[in-house]
Amino acid sequence: MVFTIQKERFTFHSFIGGYDKNITYLIQTPETERVWAVDASVPIGNLPGELKNRIAGIFITHTHGDHVAYLDQFISENPEIDIYLFEGSSYRKFDHKSILISDGDVITIDQSQVKVLHTPGHYPDSCCFLLDDNLFTGDTVFI
Repeated sequence: MVFTIQKERFTFHSFIGGYDKNITYLIQTPETERVWAVDASVPIGNLPGELKNRIAGIFITHTHGDHVAYLDQFISENPEIDIYLFEGSSYRKFDHKSILISDGDVITIDQSQVKVLHTPGHYPDSCCFLLDDNLFTGDTVFI
């Protein structure tokens, strides 16, 4: 784990790993203690058991291989997981239902809302996800 940030409404955990040293973020909500992931860049075995077994959904910032490399592991560990994927994506390398999202969509996670921002440029299906004042950018902004 790289860092954990505790905010009033969420706990954010970040993990670096995978073949291109990218980050997977986990968002833990206080209401239900469910976990939401941003990208599948890290093998699920690198995540603590108390978090990896409670992932309710995963937001895919874009479908470059380094951001979806371990998606099959996330699905295997959490068979009921919701996968949020930009509607224009042609990525279908897994046998699991996807929730197709568009620019401006709002996704409710527990008592909070995530706004979808389509940000093509790095890749045609790139999206950012805005949760309160927290922006998850994927490779739209290289950090």
